[in-house]
Amino acid sequence: MIRKFIVVAEGEGRLDIVSRVSMLFLQRHVDVESLKYLPLDGCRSRYEVCALSHENTIRQILGQMEHIEGLDKVIVENEHK
Repeated sequence: MIRKFIVVAEGEGRLDIVSRVSMLFLQRHVDVESLKYLPLDGCRSRYEVCALSHENTIRQILGQMEHIEGLDKVIVENEHK
């Protein structure tokens, strides 16, 4: 069943990370409602992706995001039914 997920990651504030995160969703043909880049303190940033997909697909993307150099924490912050 397709549901709305909010995927959140924190890490270094780099443009290439935004590109890699968006590419993961694009490669799996996931409908992205929004992608936010929020600068935190110093050179840290928060990345938020609101997407419509199957839970299994989101879990696979999370696994791939954990391997992106520069990201420290990757979670599904909120799941909407």
